[in-house]
Amino acid sequence: MERNALKLFGTSGIRGSIIGKVTPELVLKFGLSLATFLGNKGVVATGHDTRTSSIMLKHSLLSGLLAGGCNALDLGLIPIPVLSYFCNNSNVDAGVMITASHNPPEDNGLKCLTSEGMEYVPSEEEALESLILGDKYRAVPWNKIGVPREIENAIQSYSDAILNRVGQLGKKPLRVVVDCANGTAYNLIPALLQRMRCSLATLNVKPDGHFPGHMPEPKPENLGEIMKTVPKVKAAIGFAYDTDADRIAIIDEHGGFVGQSRVIALFAREVVEAHGGTVVTSVDASLCIDEVVEKAGGRVERARLGQIHVPLREKKDIVFCGEPWKLMDLSWGPWVDGIYSTARMVKMLSEKGVSTSQIFSEIPEYPWARLSTPCPDELKSLAMSKIEGVLLKETGVKEVWTFDGIRLNYEDRSWLLIRPSGTTPHIKIYCEARTRKRLKELVAFGTKTARKSIKQAQRAYKTYFIKSPF
Repeated sequence: MERNALKLFGTSGIRGSIIGKVTPELVLKFGLSLATFLGNKGVVATGHDTRTSSIMLKHSLLSGLLAGGCNALDLGLIPIPVLSYFCNNSNVDAGVMITASHNPPEDNGLKCLTSEGMEYVPSEEEALESLILGDKYRAVPWNKIGVPREIENAIQSYSDAILNRVGQLGKKPLRVVVDCANGTAYNLIPALLQRMRCSLATLNVKPDGHFPGHMPEPKPENLGEIMKTVPKVKAAIGFAYDTDADRIAIIDEHGGFVGQSRVIALFAREVVEAHGGTVVTSVDASLCIDEVVEKAGGRVERARLGQIHVPLREKKDIVFCGEPWKLMDLSWGPWVDGIYSTARMVKMLSEKGVSTSQIFSEIPEYPWARLSTPCPDELKSLAMSKIEGVLLKETGVKEVWTFDGIRLNYEDRSWLLIRPSGTTPHIKIYCEARTRKRLKELVAFGTKTARKSIKQAQRAYKTYFIKSPF
């Protein structure tokens, strides 16, 4: 099965409207299918985010798992890194997080984890989808139904482990601002930072699935409040999260949003300098990562967006994985972890004795843009084929990547990527250049190409599926 042929799983698990896609009925089938995938036995750990639909879906998931013969451990309202850590350090066969990450409040989703806490790879998702859509799942007899159990100390155990690993700050505390986006990090992050001897200011720490503070994606247009608060309270740094706290955004002491590729480059450099090895990053990340990692003695490998964990199954020298907003230090565990990354960043600032802007001044920064244009899911494949036809005619191109959309790497070290979103009905456009003028050219070209191709796909779709007599 081709990855693009999947109907339920996208870039990162299953996500969508609780009315049209991630319904209680689907989640029940998902639980039964996962139990079937595990041989109708074993133990599955579960957690959920703060969305208004999460409790509803939790009961469907637990019902499916139990009916399929699996024992279910309910960790309750937790960040997904806590669930990953629990899976990695407990005798479980899988984990399931009910979350739609940074999607709007009307959405929800499901993300599967291995016994190591790592996200399922495409082949595992394909097997699950086949069971769900083919109604191939199996329930067990009444006397083999699984047993549920609530787990109450998962957050404390996880927090203790981070503190033991990272340690407290020195005598001089850091002033820190955190924006928890009304999500699952609301109590864990403030408590952990206080235990590390940070002075704290908090925003949006009341768990609320309506997300009254702002939409939960930690991108600059949603973070106006924290970007004003950090310099106002004279904080050293600010951190913002999404609903399930795997994503992290960093705000410097001046209130500036630190570009995500620069965050990846900084963390990757620290790990490579200590351990050597390979860094995996996504197709949409900046070349600044390659420059920094190679200078530190490592090498960089690219992966599809949302699949930076996939190479871990085959290669042993990978020490760090990162894509925008998501950081994975393999010495901690094979999962993306915004909470652990927060502790490491705070400790790094304390040890180096410099400001946030100073520590990132060592990382190159180039003009970049990230845009999107609406495209219905059923038109994405046709639109991308037309986009490809245009992009492959471009001149001045040094290299073309086609493993996730189409990325043109130009001879002047600028690049343009156009790819279909795996989580929303959009075509995404990314570009980076060495000058603002060149970036403006790439934005104009990429946007025009995408929009024109989508219109052509719409006309072709209507002609074939509506007007065709066949």
